[in-house]
Amino acid sequence: MSNDWRQYQNDVAEAFRSLGATVEVEARVTGARGTHDIDVWATFKQFGNVVTWMAECKLWQTSIPKEKVVNLYQIAQDVGADRAFLFSESGFQAGAIKSTQHTNLTLTNLTEFKSNAESDLFEFRLVSILKEVEKLHSEVKGLWLDERGGPLFIPGMDFDALVSLDGGILYFKNSLQKALTRQFPLSFIDIVGSEVVLSNDCGALLQNAEASLNKAWDAYKTQLNLNERLFGPFDRRLATLVNAVEALCVVGENCIFGDNRDDTHVENLRFDAAEKMKSIHNAAQAVYATPDNTVRAKVRSLVKLLVDTLYLYLTLPVVAREEWNNAQDQVKKILCDLLQPRATQS
Repeated sequence: MSNDWRQYQNDVAEAFRSLGATVEVEARVTGARGTHDIDVWATFKQFGNVVTWMAECKLWQTSIPKEKVVNLYQIAQDVGADRAFLFSESGFQAGAIKSTQHTNLTLTNLTEFKSNAESDLFEFRLVSILKEVEKLHSEVKGLWLDERGGPLFIPGMDFDALVSLDGGILYFKNSLQKALTRQFPLSFIDIVGSEVVLSNDCGALLQNAEASLNKAWDAYKTQLNLNERLFGPFDRRLATLVNAVEALCVVGENCIFGDNRDDTHVENLRFDAAEKMKSIHNAAQAVYATPDNTVRAKVRSLVKLLVDTLYLYLTLPVVAREEWNNAQDQVKKILCDLLQPRATQS
């Protein structure tokens, strides 16, 4: 290794490249609070996401003090780096070493990094896969379990396929956790297809696990598309529910407070309200089918509120205007919450 500091940067960059990273030397990276000069900026792609590592290279004759470590940690936080490394061939002061506890910053030298990096990267990528598995598992459970953990029997949905996919993900997750011990060969059951997949080393395991997980995401998306074909886009389902609730409010208003108090007219309005309530039930079921437990909880609250207030009031001989208005305000609040932009729409 050359004593030239620029060559030292290039040596560190080459070590990152050997791990499969895309590397930029002396990169300018913009963070939340400003733009920073980064000695080495490395990126890895996984599941369409970019994982970033950054490094600062100090080819000093003396050990690195704490303030340099703290400064690098602050920059890493500002630019959102997944991991940061401070390279030095002259060691680190005690305060510098202590300051990295419980952080994503590693103090190292080039020889040590080359020795440990492949193992560290394997663990980092495996943990990333496990996080992706957790995310997928949550999404799949959302299709067949309600917000209280009970089975969700939605007409037309392939319940058996969803339960099978859920179970496959669970077994897959348990098998991958064993891989952290690096005891090879290691096998797992493919999430989709239930075939036994054997991996003889870390690289093969990562490749096989990503392939199995990608197939599982495709299977989930197939079920999600089935959901949309059965019930239509989420926005349309929600609009149908809102319109049905508003229609009930109009009928209820005329029934209870309208000028025409003829018995036959009022009875017809009550019958119309019953039909509107059936429409609300059907629309609520369609919205409830979305794999979002927050939405489901709000839909459940909305229907319960309607049954306990507005629809109930239609059976009473006299209803105070204030009670009716208060109930309508509560209904409108839930509808407004449902209409807020959502991260998950099916």
